Amino acid sequence: MKKMLFSNIVLIASLLIAMAIASTEVPLWISLFAVSMIIWRFLFEKYNFPKISKNLASLIAVLIFIIIYLQYKTIFGQEESSSILLALVSIAILNFENQRDSYFIILLGFLLVVLKSIFSIDFIWVIPAILAFFGLWYSLISNSKVNKIQFLFNTTLRALPLFIFLFIVFPRIVIFQTKKVQTQNSKSGFSEDLNPGQISQLALQDQTVFTAKFKDSKINKDQMYWRGAVLNESQGFIWKVGKNRKSDPTFKSIKDDVVDYTIILDPLNLNNIFTLDLPLKIISSTLPIQQYQHQVFYLNQPTAQQIQYVAQSTPNASYSNSEDFSDLQSDLIYPELPKKTKALISEIKLKNLTPMSRINALKEFFAKTDFIYTIKPDFYKNNLDEFLFIRKKGFCEHFAAAFGTMSRALDVPARLVIGYQGGLYNPIGKFWKVSQKDAHAWVEVFIDNHWLRVDPTALISPLRISMGAEDYFSLTEEEQIYNSKNPDFKNNKSYLQTIYQFNLFLDNLNYQWSLFLLNYDLQTQLSYLKKFQSNKLLIFIFILTFVVFLFYNRHRHKILKEKKHDLYKLIFLVESWALENGIEIDQSESPLHSIKIIIKKFPDLNLILSEISKDYELLIYKEEPMNTNFRQLEKRWFQLIQK
Repeated sequence: MKKMLFSNIVLIASLLIAMAIASTEVPLWISLFAVSMIIWRFLFEKYNFPKISKNLASLIAVLIFIIIYLQYKTIFGQEESSSILLALVSIAILNFENQRDSYFIILLGFLLVVLKSIFSIDFIWVIPAILAFFGLWYSLISNSKVNKIQFLFNTTLRALPLFIFLFIVFPRIVIFQTKKVQTQNSKSGFSEDLNPGQISQLALQDQTVFTAKFKDSKINKDQMYWRGAVLNESQGFIWKVGKNRKSDPTFKSIKDDVVDYTIILDPLNLNNIFTLDLPLKIISSTLPIQQYQHQVFYLNQPTAQQIQYVAQSTPNASYSNSEDFSDLQSDLIYPELPKKTKALISEIKLKNLTPMSRINALKEFFAKTDFIYTIKPDFYKNNLDEFLFIRKKGFCEHFAAAFGTMSRALDVPARLVIGYQGGLYNPIGKFWKVSQKDAHAWVEVFIDNHWLRVDPTALISPLRISMGAEDYFSLTEEEQIYNSKNPDFKNNKSYLQTIYQFNLFLDNLNYQWSLFLLNYDLQTQLSYLKKFQSNKLLIFIFILTFVVFLFYNRHRHKILKEKKHDLYKLIFLVESWALENGIEIDQSESPLHSIKIIIKKFPDLNLILSEISKDYELLIYKEEPMNTNFRQLEKRWFQLIQK
């Protein structure tokens, strides 16, 4: 008899949760394929929809495997393995027929949950992963005589001491990550080539990039410029990163307001290390971080794991140049300007002779022109005239790219910095969450032997800087435009406060969980074990408790095993006697089923066989002692069959 998957609510619900968790790590086409297979299965069971053959299903599985390999050039890695597993689960669901298929699907479901647990330590996945895990485990218990919830609870309770012990003493292992052959922006969207509209697309995402917690220092949101990369090759609207030379530059800070902070960087498959502008150093005992020219930092290779590092910065500092002055010549190169832009540059040059006065005039032009800051500026060609004098709509990268190119045209060395600005403060955990919404671009100009930060967005929409991206983009477009010049505007939508507070609670929970797991590394383990080793009383209590626990479990299972063995022997004798008396026994059925068949054929054996059935249920399913003395039961059986 063919089994129906959707009749098993627990199994299908657990599978859907496991698949939903895995779908966060796979391409969209794999997720759509999985959804289509589930819908197909549902239609097959409820409305007799035709089902594809197993041969065709196997061919589809092979094709998906090949496509994934061609897409990634490997099958090793989180995204690749999750894609293959999700596809296999989907095909297995479509071809589900019997108990063996059920076991196979449950195994794949376990693998999906475990894979997510290995590669992600976000607390947000803990609860659904636990629900899926226990649901699959629940479905694995096929015997209806067992109290499944009680069995899961008792088994979990027995395993808990061992789990805690292994967590405490088992060495922290960094999971091997095969480097993915894909572009850097495939995971995060962050790229070191700036094209019009690129950051505005990135800012449409809600994905968390990193969290930051400051140590004994207060900092305003408008000082939070998180440096990711420096671009110094201008093509007008388009900017690219130049040849960064690995270096260990030093510079003299005008102000000594050093702030210390800790960053937890989410797995983005990036080399970039984000630091508060302007960074002094990064402290990390484990990460291979290298400092490059223009005060930017990189990992030796992209990371697909959550990492933590401590940094120091001087956010209010302008700093003197310590680099080769010949490098500044490359910061003056710009493309041929269109007619109106060139005329504006000539006018500013004529009226302003010093670099500072020219930059101030350029800032005044951006501040007084009726520019509109919008996340949907539509597509621009690489044409400054169209942007500056006709459409006048842009996002931060449009204003920064134009300001940087025009600064160079004014004979002022300039470069673009891309990263993130601001963040969302969590008063519960006292940390800042920086998301893709905070993606930003700004300019640095070289004046009087110092690099100075200029943010054109702050001139056009100071509200975006003071309010932060999270709150700013919650406003309607009309509210953004109308209040853009008012940095003191407050959003008083009270109905959003409950959702806002709940999100803060979840963010803090996830942050504290990540912090706990990241800080509980091998060094911390050794430190705890060293303290534990010095306390002989604790060692004695721990060892004694562990030995008693092991002895109790082993002794209990030994007793049950011995009793089960004797009862199995008696049941074997009963079934053998039945075969000799012409009763067919199906070995695939349980002994209880066989006993019922024997009772129907030989009603006079009902009493003794019913007692055997009850004892079998107690021992096998409830793991409790027998009601009847085994030797007496065995003796009565032989007496009855010899009559």
